[in-house]
Amino acid sequence: MNTIAIFFLALAANIVAQIAYKYAMTQPGAHHINISLGFLSQYASWYVVAGIMMQVIGLGAWLLLLKHHDLILVCLVATLIPVGLMLAGYFIFGESLSSLGIIGASLIMVGLSLVVVQ
Repeated sequence: MNTIAIFFLALAANIVAQIAYKYAMTQPGAHHINISLGFLSQYASWYVVAGIMMQVIGLGAWLLLLKHHDLILVCLVATLIPVGLMLAGYFIFGESLSSLGIIGASLIMVGLSLVVVQ
């Protein structure tokens, strides 16, 4: 698997995990799992399980990237996660985008491209 695909997998897995968690917390009782976990039982849903699985996949991709690439490059690419989550919040959950948020996301993209191109 090539490096760009692994970077995409790591980013996408983390973004999808956060979307699954958000959906689980905003849809009480949706796809609930009946297990006895004390106060955590209210959060037991298949969306949470899917989120955990996606984070495990993302971690595996992340570790593979760290094995073959400089730490600074891998960590800088992680700054795309908040940008992806901001867009997901807007398109999936109807959250608002502030002008400062858009400027911040743009600065992240410009900064990352300067480092990667260098």
